[in-house]
Amino acid sequence: MVPSNIALEKEITKNIKGVSFANTSNQIIYIEKLHRETIDELIVDNNSIANDTVVLVNGIYQTEYTHKLWESIKELNQVTVTMDLFYCGLVFFRREQAKEHFKIRI
Repeated sequence: MVPSNIALEKEITKNIKGVSFANTSNQIIYIEKLHRETIDELIVDNNSIANDTVVLVNGIYQTEYTHKLWESIKELNQVTVTMDLFYCGLVFFRREQAKEHFKIRI
C-alpha cells in the first residue's frame, strides 16, 4: 500500500520528532508490508524511479522472511545506497554514487 504524501508525512511526524518536509524529491515510496510482489511492483518494475527517489521500507526485521527480502533489495542493480535503521530501511537510487550499505541504530 502506498499512502498519499500527506498521510505519510503525518505518520512520520507523529513518530519522529523534529522532522520537517520540503518538496524537493520527485518521489517517496512507502512500503508498509514487505512482500516479493511489492518489491517487484514498486522497485524492480517501476519505470518512474528517478535519481532522487527514496523508498522507506517498514519492518525490515519483523520476520526472517522480511529480513531476507530486505537483503534482496540491497542486492538489486538499481539500488546504490541503503540505510538499515533497524525498525525500517531507506533505499536510494543515486546513479553517481558507489554502492554502499549503512546500518544505523536509532
